[in-house]
Amino acid sequence: MGTRIDITHDAPTPEGMNVVARVRLERVAGRRLFFEVQVDDEVETIGRGHHERYVIDRKRFDARTIGKFEHSVRR
Repeated sequence: MGTRIDITHDAPTPEGMNVVARVRLERVAGRRLFFEVQVDDEVETIGRGHHERYVIDRKRFDARTIGKFEHSVRR
């Protein structure tokens, strides 16, 4: 699950030009994953930054979000 994203937009890209996003896993700290991001068009780097994700227990997450939804509907 994504928890944080911080990417700059450094240059415009004309319509129709190809864009490539590269993401590299920098490190793992327990269940936290840290990624480096770079986005290039055909001429230059147009953005760069970092993204953070957590490995989650899907059943536990679903149970929690369903409970939250049901609570909001009862209001």
